Amino acid sequence: MPRRPKKSNPSYSPLFPRLARAMTRIGAERSQIAEAFEVTEEVLQDWLKEHAEFAKAVEEGEKDANAAVEQALFKRATGYSQMEDKVCQYRGEAITVPTMKHYPPDVAAMKLWLANRASGRWTDKQGMEHAVTEQLGEVMKRIRGRNSEQ
Repeated sequence: MPRRPKKSNPSYSPLFPRLARAMTRIGAERSQIAEAFEVTEEVLQDWLKEHAEFAKAVEEGEKDANAAVEQALFKRATGYSQMEDKVCQYRGEAITVPTMKHYPPDVAAMKLWLANRASGRWTDKQGMEHAVTEQLGEVMKRIRGRNSEQ
């Protein structure tokens, strides 16, 4: 399907906040919203500044999407169980059997969660202190002094 050209002088519609919120709630980025409304990203940025209800809708949609991802990451980090339908064959016929499926905690999800939520206590960075003590400083001076005498 050919892309429609973006309008150079678009008109804002009161329907846009509702549509933008729905789009951001399912993960649409601002560039995708601009494309859907057939405007440039600059025009979209202007709308965000000029129309408070539009800016609020986009912000709320982004918060909703982030909250959904946070919740999913938390579930994955801590493990969870859920009912799933398992299709089996019994006497030549396919049957659906409700089954409790358990997903164990995931270490990578734990690390990501803790690195972002409790970074003061949890980090992958190996910190090295580069401070020079007074005693080490004195030793370095003596070494430099010997090297300059030679």
